[in-house]
Amino acid sequence: MRLLLLCTALVAGASAANAQALPPLEVSMVKDTNTAPDEYGSNPGGFRRIGDRVYFYAWTPQTGRELYSTDGTPGGLRLELDLVPGRASVDPPPTAIDRLGDRLIVTAQNRLWAYTGGTAVALTPPDSFNIGLMPRRAMTQVGGRLLIASDSFFSQAVWVTDGTPEGTYRQDAAHGFTLPERMGVDCATAAGTLYTAGPSYALVRNDGTLAGSAIIATLPGATWSAAAGGRCHFLAEVPGGGSALWASDGTAQGSAEIVRFADEAPVSIAAMSGNLYVATRGANFRIRRYAPTDLANPSVVLDVPATAGSLVATRSAVLALVDHSDQSSSVYLGNGSATLAAIHTAPPGDAGIRGASYVQGDTVIVMTSPLATRIDATTGAIATIQSGGALTRTLTATLGDNAIGAGTDDEEVWISDGTDAGTHPLHALWPDTANGFGPLAASARSVAVGDVLVYNTAFDDARNTLWRTDGTAQGTWPLPSAALGGAIPYSIAANGGSIVVKARDAAGLTHLYRTDAQLSGATSAGTTYSSTSEFVTHGDVTLFDCGGSLATMTLCALTPQAVAPFEIGGVSIANPSQPDDNVAAIGDVGGAAILFLPYANEIWRSDGTAPGTFRLSSGDTVATSATHAASIVHKGKLYFAGCRAPDGCSLYATDGTIAGTAPVVPLDPSGIFDARFERFGDAFVFGTSSGWFGGVWRSDGTIAGTERIQLERIERIALSIVGDRIHFKTCCYPPAGFYVSDGTQAGTHAVSSQHPGLTTTDTRLFASVDDAATIFGCSTSTGSMICAMDREGTDIAPIAALGQTARGASIEFLGRTSDAIYVIADDYLHGREPWRIRVREAIFADGFEP
Repeated sequence: MRLLLLCTALVAGASAANAQALPPLEVSMVKDTNTAPDEYGSNPGGFRRIGDRVYFYAWTPQTGRELYSTDGTPGGLRLELDLVPGRASVDPPPTAIDRLGDRLIVTAQNRLWAYTGGTAVALTPPDSFNIGLMPRRAMTQVGGRLLIASDSFFSQAVWVTDGTPEGTYRQDAAHGFTLPERMGVDCATAAGTLYTAGPSYALVRNDGTLAGSAIIATLPGATWSAAAGGRCHFLAEVPGGGSALWASDGTAQGSAEIVRFADEAPVSIAAMSGNLYVATRGANFRIRRYAPTDLANPSVVLDVPATAGSLVATRSAVLALVDHSDQSSSVYLGNGSATLAAIHTAPPGDAGIRGASYVQGDTVIVMTSPLATRIDATTGAIATIQSGGALTRTLTATLGDNAIGAGTDDEEVWISDGTDAGTHPLHALWPDTANGFGPLAASARSVAVGDVLVYNTAFDDARNTLWRTDGTAQGTWPLPSAALGGAIPYSIAANGGSIVVKARDAAGLTHLYRTDAQLSGATSAGTTYSSTSEFVTHGDVTLFDCGGSLATMTLCALTPQAVAPFEIGGVSIANPSQPDDNVAAIGDVGGAAILFLPYANEIWRSDGTAPGTFRLSSGDTVATSATHAASIVHKGKLYFAGCRAPDGCSLYATDGTIAGTAPVVPLDPSGIFDARFERFGDAFVFGTSSGWFGGVWRSDGTIAGTERIQLERIERIALSIVGDRIHFKTCCYPPAGFYVSDGTQAGTHAVSSQHPGLTTTDTRLFASVDDAATIFGCSTSTGSMICAMDREGTDIAPIAALGQTARGASIEFLGRTSDAIYVIADDYLHGREPWRIRVREAIFADGFEP
């Protein structure tokens, strides 16, 4: 996969001069190293049946998160609404509410929309319809109007719409309404909606008009509702104990309490075949059947001793799940006209059939543990189904006898008729492949050998191994794990023409191996070590901590000619607190490697011999890094950032001698977490980051020649050099932004992108490409990207759709070769894989036929 992106195609409306500022950049996936199907999926939700289709939102790499629908068949998927074109997502997600004629009413982006004929029309102003993730419900349609209850943590309201902006309004005082808005339970009728509203326990009739809306009664404690016989019925908890059944025809005169159940708590209420069923619980669990024409004479269809119970009504049957006082449980079933009969009883101590229940036509699915139970309400047949948990049952809608919802394993759209054979994936909207590589840990390392990059990834990644790439799929392969005896590599370094590898086995022992850029095999370096510290390279000599006691670290060296490493000798550690990770690289100068012992706060030097290994300074902490240059050699001295109590932090210099090692320029009194150094003309620049301070500096190594060109700390050491310009990204205070500098305070200025909504998302990638542009992770109105900035900062634009996805992992810098930068990123289709970024030397480098 190759993307040749010219800036003229990136920033619509940019001037011709700006459009040509960015060089042509080629971004290509190196290889899809893991082609197994991904288990993330499109993360669908908001399932709702409207007519003969189920509507839902889903996330795809082509559309972002948008509104889809299905008729329940494999070929019945349809993109309904692409409200935000491209990969950008609608947030909050789109949710279909109902249809008004040919208009589909949708909530999205905290607004109400009408969609018809491929066009979406906003019915409400921006951020006026605060509904959280989805509205409570479309309450009813009456007189060509749709009543909608919005419900979120922040507000509740009733909205009315006829599908046009002019006919859409909130029922508030501005529109003449004085109805309470905090809703309880509701019940829809042909004349409108009846609902309880607090805190005054009002029973409200609402048809969307002033004349047809009023408070008709006071009904405290209503928790359940059902419509039967043209009236709404409410089951309420009576203050002080017991419950009451209310009925209302929508008028004040026709609203009244029908019966009160002393010492019986309300359980639920349901309608089936025109009759009303009311469940209560006192000493017994009771279900009463009411004929709408004779509410005064109910018949009891179930009356059994119980501690808990639930009522479920299907199309043609009534079912009860009951827990008895002796800890047994039973399932009762009937057609509702006669007493329910027990069809299953579990003895005390048995798990029985208990759990949340879901109705599909005349099938009831009970989410028992660990498997689900299917009850056929027409025959009473009970079966255990393996696939009961294949759907997230709280995220389903029923279409006919089927449930359609989100799969629990692959986060795609599934369908179920309640049987194992009839439960399966329906639509895979995001045909992604799995991650090749997880997020890079601090132990991730890379070594460039010409135009080949050898790298390992996160130490805790199950796929962690050693890889090599030349930027092509054919030239990318791993070192077989058998070559390292099954050990996992966690550190690599160049050693002459070979590569030395540290790897840890299952027993926690660390082994040393040698390989080459072809990864054709590996040979053991002979000795097993316990330390996990990193390699330090000095010319062709590789240094590392190879064990020792808490008080003495043994330093070893490996040369290209040596078959095995040799011990240089013991390095005394003052006040050690950690036996591992006792050495880190600062740099290389004066024929020796300069080392930092972080748990001893000491600076050492070593040329790979015992006489040439000794302490340079004590009481210092040094900002080191394995991912970017934290030091630089300038005029025979190595410069780096360090701190010493009580003096604070400074720019240090060393020539590899004790006398020549010292702080030279005061920097920051509060501490330095990280530093990055880059060469800049006949001087150098560096950035520092700390808790509240930091900044960007240009220096020639002297106090007089050091100038702070930016007073604020830079974000994650986001610093690069492009030609004769310095690029960096500030963090926090003042507001974060991009800067371009010529190396002086006067020549340092903020720059901004002409691309709408462009911001940085993660500066773990912030690097110069071929001295022509800086690339970094960014976010735009169409999603996460890789962006580029030209030399002067006049053109900042996205160049590739790579970056953070729904899986959350960001783009990360992997390494650099002689001709390219490599990153680990996700293009929304292949998972996290290696990608190459380079400047095309000629637009028609692959040839051109006129």
